[in-house]
Amino acid sequence: MKLYLFLISLLTAIQVSAQSINFSNENFAFEVKQIDEFIERFNNSEKTLINQYLKENYSAEDISRSDLIKSLFNQSDKSWKLNEVTEFIKQVNNKPYMLHFDDEDWYAKLNCTVIYQGDEIPMTMIMNIEKNPRSNAVKWVITSVDADFLSLPESLDKSKSINPASHGTNFVSLDRALDDTSNMKNYVSRDFVPDQLTLFMSLLSCKNISIKQVDKIEYHFLQIDGWTFTVKNFERNEKNSGWLVSSLTKMDDHQKNEFKKRVLNLK
Repeated sequence: MKLYLFLISLLTAIQVSAQSINFSNENFAFEVKQIDEFIERFNNSEKTLINQYLKENYSAEDISRSDLIKSLFNQSDKSWKLNEVTEFIKQVNNKPYMLHFDDEDWYAKLNCTVIYQGDEIPMTMIMNIEKNPRSNAVKWVITSVDADFLSLPESLDKSKSINPASHGTNFVSLDRALDDTSNMKNYVSRDFVPDQLTLFMSLLSCKNISIKQVDKIEYHFLQIDGWTFTVKNFERNEKNSGWLVSSLTKMDDHQKNEFKKRVLNLK
């Protein structure tokens, strides 16, 4: 079944006022222009722009929070499971659950282009909100990065190793082994997992890498019990546009931890 979105319920629940409305301006009013506006609409904040616009341009009954949350789903996706969406909205309203900018369990995933050794290379960066426990001030911080060039490459010659008798010579040949950069993986423990963020920060401090641009952003919200959802930006000349829910998934706490490791590259 198609998801019964707010746009449909709005057109059947209210009447257009006598004042003529410019269609392009109305699209702009309905567009979720910033992630802050997404949070305001999700919470049904009185100050959200869409509520102000509706009061000024329509003679209508109050729009429910359920309607506003429905309007935040990407309507062009026809694969929504109506029963899950309904269950999610019902749970959010019954608690009620609110999103807050200073929540710890939501993340920004940035697809970036970086300049490294003269080449433009794709890199993923995960950021989330960190709160100062003394002042309660909040800021965005980098929690992980992921790129092929930040991983230890496979060795070209698996037979190369540090000789097991090296202790007998006080490891005199260690410098030659570590100079063999094409087989570096042979010389560390098989349990070694490179910390990509540490390497990235080291390259930054030496000015060996720079961010050229942020190509795409998506937000992952994990703070609703039993659920996680992703928000992406849909740029189009329609009412249902801007920052919208692109996926909704049932997840328990264990699954959320696995999601953080697999998708967000967190430890």
